[in-house]
Amino acid sequence: MAASKAARCAVIHEDGVEDLGEDLDAAIARTRQLGGPAYLWVDTDEPPEALLRQSAAVLGLHPLAVEDAVGAHQRAKVDEYGEQILVVLKTVEYIASTAQIELGEIDLFVGPDFILSVRHGATEVFETAHRRAMSSPKLRSHGPGGIAYVIADAVVDEYEVIAGIVGREISVLERRVFSPRRDNVADAIYFLKREVIEFRDAVEPVPGVLSELISRREQLPDSVRPWLRDVEDHAMRVNTQVASFNDLLTSVLTAHQAKVGTEQNNDMRRISAWAAVIAVPTAIAGIYGMNFRRMPELSWSFGYPGVILVMASLCGILWWLFRRNGWL
Repeated sequence: MAASKAARCAVIHEDGVEDLGEDLDAAIARTRQLGGPAYLWVDTDEPPEALLRQSAAVLGLHPLAVEDAVGAHQRAKVDEYGEQILVVLKTVEYIASTAQIELGEIDLFVGPDFILSVRHGATEVFETAHRRAMSSPKLRSHGPGGIAYVIADAVVDEYEVIAGIVGREISVLERRVFSPRRDNVADAIYFLKREVIEFRDAVEPVPGVLSELISRREQLPDSVRPWLRDVEDHAMRVNTQVASFNDLLTSVLTAHQAKVGTEQNNDMRRISAWAAVIAVPTAIAGIYGMNFRRMPELSWSFGYPGVILVMASLCGILWWLFRRNGWL
């Protein structure tokens, strides 16, 4: 089989880990030579279709499972193919520079003596799981099922981290909405709501996937099941939390729209009040601007200051009334 930079092969046995790089044929031969509890871990990152199909042929993977891995963009799920199972997990990564949530996918083919991991998109969390598994003989001793647990645990842990970040962003938006200053946060709310929906779609099926994975009596050792139950509990908690984010953002958006409506209503009342105040001198000035000849007060020496005083008094009274009623 031709070597590819997309593959990483390791043979795991009682005495440790043998890193065989990209040589899958050598890794399979070494696994068969050791026999017993030895098993193979093949990791591929965005593998070309040819490499994935060759790996499937060598490992004896079911064609339907391979089609899922080639196409990617699957929902989280568990499929059974005889002694093998396909576990699909959606990964989530937070990009701080853009405040966006990027999705990825990890497809795990778990067999009696091998595990093949196929990664697509944002899967940096996988490296955390890889380092953890390689540094822990106890985790490796549980066979391919133990490796599957480590990867699932890392993925769900990342869910919890990102849920905390999203929760803090929602709190910031709430403070902006209810602050006394005017701040148009509708765009930010819609943007975050879209990210939360993507996050929810990735997390929502995972508790069910883990529950189904725990029930696989033939493909996974009993020693792994308590650990998977713990991961399932974490996934259920995150799922509930992310679902509440969507409802909370809807409430925040409703509150923001109500605040904007109230501010617009207040503006209209202020404009109307000032228009009423200004209408008084405008009306009086309009009367005297008609240039009638027989207006007795025009010849009165106190006529001009008297009219100004009347204008100011009426405007003051109106201003006081509107101020008392909260219009100004």
